[in-house]
Amino acid sequence: MLLLDLAMPRASGLETLRLLSGDKVPTKTIVLTAAIGRIETVQAVQLGARGVVLKADASRLLFESIVAVATGSFWLGSQKLPDQEKALRKALADGGEDKGDFELSPREREIISALTEGLSNRDIAERFKLSEVTVKHHLNSIFDKCGVSNRLELALFAVQHRFRSGRFN
Repeated sequence: MLLLDLAMPRASGLETLRLLSGDKVPTKTIVLTAAIGRIETVQAVQLGARGVVLKADASRLLFESIVAVATGSFWLGSQKLPDQEKALRKALADGGEDKGDFELSPREREIISALTEGLSNRDIAERFKLSEVTVKHHLNSIFDKCGVSNRLELALFAVQHRFRSGRFN
């Protein structure tokens, strides 16, 4: 059994799944991630992942997903599925937790852009003529919407989801 994060520093979780798919010893893998879109969910299942669990749901569903995968089922979101075909159909139908722009406001997207440029909260506040407290409130909202818990995770999340010019691609 392997719990695999999609956002890893050296190789992405999907790349790791590709490498594992050629391994002679089958590994039951559950992808644990802050957020995942439809395409990544389908790719993960096609590459051999037997489960996808969001970090926000992990404390509630992780044990259930491990038991389901260990006993031969698949797990997507909050649901046990009997086989890969049904897992792929579910992934294609609802895309896991694909939120497109993650329901971010235009101001929140501007703040992410500034953060990925390496600006501090103070610099962001000055750039957008806001107080530092307001910037912190926006960051907390962004963390919740993207399923991350700090600036570094948000920066990695933005890179993983190819955040450019205020949009996720």
